[in-house]
Order: sequence, then structure tokens, then C-alpha cells
Amino acid sequence: MKSLPVVDHGQVVGMLTEHGIISECTAKGLDPPKTQVRQIMIRGDITCSENHSLKDVLRTLRQMNKRCPVVIDTHGQPVGMVAQEDLVRRSTESGPAHSLKEKGESVDGKVTGQG
Repeated sequence: MKSLPVVDHGQVVGMLTEHGIISECTAKGLDPPKTQVRQIMIRGDITCSENHSLKDVLRTLRQMNKRCPVVIDTHGQPVGMVAQEDLVRRSTESGPAHSLKEKGESVDGKVTGQG
């Protein structure tokens, strides 16, 4: 896995990426084993609702230049992650109108819908 959500009190507050660890630690001269996640995590909106359509998520990812959003439920709790490549593959298999929840998208082993 190349990225992990950063969660504080059940809410997604950022994303920790493999690239971020390498580039930020190198750029800032940080020692990775001693570096705190908050020093190098990506902040900002990196979530999508499990009820968003695949088409909407793809559009948002392109606009934000992001690759792997955290899927949240109606309470704002993280329930999974979806890679851009997964969205492209799924949308070409069955059309982009289905929601993530309907498709059961998740990379953490927990299915969020009925697939």
C-alpha cells in the first residue's frame, strides 16, 4: 500500500504517502524513524462519500490531482480507500453510475456495500 489515511478521533485529517515520507524527510532533513506523521502528512480534502458515484469520484480526483481517496460513511467515519486505477477499471466494467457503496469498493478488506 502506497498511502494510509491519518485518522484523529474517528475523522480523516490527512494522508500519509510513501512518496511523502521519502520526499519530505529528504527535503527537510528529517530522520524517518523519529519523524511524527503530522510533520509529513498531506492535509486537505482527501475523502469521498460511499454514496458518490464512480463518475463523480473520478472527476474529483482529476480536479484535485489526487490518486487515492478515503471513503467515508454518512457519519464521516473512514470505511475504506479506493485507488484511481480501481475506479477506472470498475467504471469501464459496469459503467460509472454506481455508487461506491453499491459496488462494495474497498482496499482494506472490509466491503462497504453489496458488490
